[in-house]
Amino acid sequence: MSGRRLPAELAALVDDVVRSVDLPPGSAARLREDLEQHLHDGLAAGRTADELIARFGSPTDASRLVAESRPPAPASAPRERPWSELAADLRYAARSLRRAPVLAATASLVLALGIAANTTVFTVVNALLLRPLPVSEPSGLVDVWPDIPGGNSFLGISWGDYLRYRESDRVESLAAFTGVRATLGDESGPDI
Repeated sequence: MSGRRLPAELAALVDDVVRSVDLPPGSAARLREDLEQHLHDGLAAGRTADELIARFGSPTDASRLVAESRPPAPASAPRERPWSELAADLRYAARSLRRAPVLAATASLVLALGIAANTTVFTVVNALLLRPLPVSEPSGLVDVWPDIPGGNSFLGISWGDYLRYRESDRVESLAAFTGVRATLGDESGPDI
């Protein structure tokens, strides 16, 4: 705004309006500038200060109009509870999956296979590695292999040797296991 000054009665009117409206400092300064510019434009158009005051109305009316023209303060919406947000998300997911049944079936199948594979792997790991062995002193367990000079010691021991070891005073208890080799295939040969 240029250095033009308003007549005293118009400056007092602007002061009354700005003071009667509860605005933050920056907004109050802009309102003051707008009102002063409006009144300067009226004076420049040949109107007198008394005409402008009569058209402007009382400061109370002007402040009421300014207050009504302000946008309403944003209402702080009450925050939804996390469970209601989760429920809304689940409803949205269900609607989306209902619209795409092939996707829903594929997603369900993939989840089922993943859960089944995970359960199987965990069951094996739990049985072999995590659960303690059903013996009182696991550190005392040993494997017994025959010492066959020049032979294959991975063949294990015979049934007769097992019975002799079991009756011996050198072991507290004994358990045996065996593996079976199998070849899958038909008369034409093994399937590899």
